[in-house]
Amino acid sequence: MTEPTVPADIHERLFVLDLDRCLITERAYAVLDKVVAESGMVDRQHFMQARERREASGGSFDSIAWLMGQEGFGRQEYEQLLSQYVARAKGLGHDALLAPGARSLLDRLEQQSIPHAIMTYGGRANQLAKLKAAGLENAPFIIVDHKHKAEFITAWWDKATKSFTAPLSTGVIRARTAVLVDDKATAFRDLLPEPDARGYWVRSGRLLPSQEGDVPPNVTTIGNLLEIIEHENL
Repeated sequence: MTEPTVPADIHERLFVLDLDRCLITERAYAVLDKVVAESGMVDRQHFMQARERREASGGSFDSIAWLMGQEGFGRQEYEQLLSQYVARAKGLGHDALLAPGARSLLDRLEQQSIPHAIMTYGGRANQLAKLKAAGLENAPFIIVDHKHKAEFITAWWDKATKSFTAPLSTGVIRARTAVLVDDKATAFRDLLPEPDARGYWVRSGRLLPSQEGDVPPNVTTIGNLLEIIEHENL
């Protein structure tokens, strides 16, 4: 049987990178919390209690969606808060919200023309705010509606060409292998086996309930993103 023809523009690897507690740290939320508290737009204690309840239950807290649901907080207030959030983040210094190794990893991928995209779960306004505050708004990104990232990646798989076709914000990319990087074990559920896919589970510090779980054998546990550079020979 003749092997299917592989497109000439296929890449060897495509990296799919999570945003929250992966490319960016909890400092991103702390900065936003501080901006909210100082803005006087909502009650700070009420805001913090809402975050704590959501995260204690294993969920991800959508700060902007919560704020938009409060009386008197509309689009104008959102734009004002976003401006303050970005300014405060920039004032902390270059890449202040990024996790250790995040900028180095992104730079290596860019320098070597290895396709990559940020895949993040959450409300669009919330995720775009964090991308902008972290200086990542120009990176290819995909905002998804659930945490099981591997399901989206598997849907890109084309059995005929044995490659992935990924609809990124900057255009369609085809790649032989997908590499998923995430801090949540559930993100790797149903990840395709090697050599088609592999993953890196970022575990740094105490795990939240939403991060815990089992991962497939083709997922490597790491402490920070710099380890990916070594593992992947970037």
